[in-house]
Amino acid sequence: FEAEEGGKASLLTSREEPEIDPCDVDLSPRNRAGLDEIFKKVNYSGPVHRLDDIVPESFKIPDCVSKDPPPPEVDPWQDVAWLKAVSACFDLDIQDIHLHEICHAEDELSVRETLRKLYHRYYEAYAICAGTSQWPLVRQVDIYSFMDDAKLLDRGPQDPSAIFADTDPLPGLVNLSEASDIDRVRLSVPDVQHMIARAVQPSRSRELSMSTTRVAMKSTYKSSSTSRIRNIHKEALPLTRSQFIEVLLRAAVAIGGQKPTTEAISEFVTSVIVGTVMLPPLSPFPRSLHMLAGEYQDALLARRKTLREAWERFGRDSVAFKAMAQVMKMCDRTFHAKQVLSILALARRPEPAHEEMPHQGLGYDEFCEAVARLAMVWRRSSQAQGESEAATFPSQPKEGEPVKQKVVANRLEGFLARLADRLKPIRA
Repeated sequence: FEAEEGGKASLLTSREEPEIDPCDVDLSPRNRAGLDEIFKKVNYSGPVHRLDDIVPESFKIPDCVSKDPPPPEVDPWQDVAWLKAVSACFDLDIQDIHLHEICHAEDELSVRETLRKLYHRYYEAYAICAGTSQWPLVRQVDIYSFMDDAKLLDRGPQDPSAIFADTDPLPGLVNLSEASDIDRVRLSVPDVQHMIARAVQPSRSRELSMSTTRVAMKSTYKSSSTSRIRNIHKEALPLTRSQFIEVLLRAAVAIGGQKPTTEAISEFVTSVIVGTVMLPPLSPFPRSLHMLAGEYQDALLARRKTLREAWERFGRDSVAFKAMAQVMKMCDRTFHAKQVLSILALARRPEPAHEEMPHQGLGYDEFCEAVARLAMVWRRSSQAQGESEAATFPSQPKEGEPVKQKVVANRLEGFLARLADRLKPIRA
């Protein structure tokens, strides 16, 4: 083997290969002269390697030398890092969720395990609502809007979609008849208000008691009016992630009626979160698609200059991200600014200690996912002209089915091409 070290060439031999003296090698005069010239050039006088003769009968292709198992195939619908972050959120939130008020004590362990498996869906519902509210908190008034969008809220006789039955299955709840488009129990406004109060009361009572104790250490006198004002202020505070998810769990149990709690929270995910809330433009997106070699990854790499420029301009906060949708003229009667903010929240990496988030901006990978989500619901102006108010969005990837990378890549390419054109400076 020829080697070079410090500008000096030399020949090396392997101890594991058979050796032979150069004089015993059967070479033609021309090859012998060439070998002697090489030895003289590097001042080498050692042995050379000998290759054994190979006959066809004994030749066999060796097996794979590497004993390492092949890398696992990437499932575009299973983002391991994202699911791990959601699991960390569950471990933190479950400490504040009052399961003893939601289920029986003997069912608490099974409910906890079922909730752990489905927590990613409850987190996505939280992200959709909190993104349009006071991220990472949820204003109480936005919970009523979320319930209304999920077709869970009964708005009374003025509700155009409410068809009342003769009898109510549960006090305070309204059951839609079979003629309705969604056959499910609806919650009245007092029901939702009671759920919110029960979800926030324990933790806020502890906060109030600690605050009262600190005040009492400084002063022994406190007026009743001040106490009432403080209580009203506490009750009006926005909800945290765990409190909002607890409201959803209470709604699931109320809608489930006499069903077991595990079955009720599972059906709530299927019929409400996935079946009603997470519809285009907020449908599930294959988060790990960028890790697969293919057209989508090629599109991200080919348009990385546009993505980088857009990230620096629109990825710093929610206001800037909403401006990108305005630049692309995406908002209309079927796609509004609140849905843009929900897409932004869905693309964020879950933070267990969400109240201590250092910034409101997006990372580059998060921004790429958010842009891809926008691209999947973006409609060209030529396509949008003449469409009715009930215009449908382009076809979306379906969870659990193979992702058509070429379709996603083409939509992303078209979106980024239009965005790059919009980002060009206007010349006078």
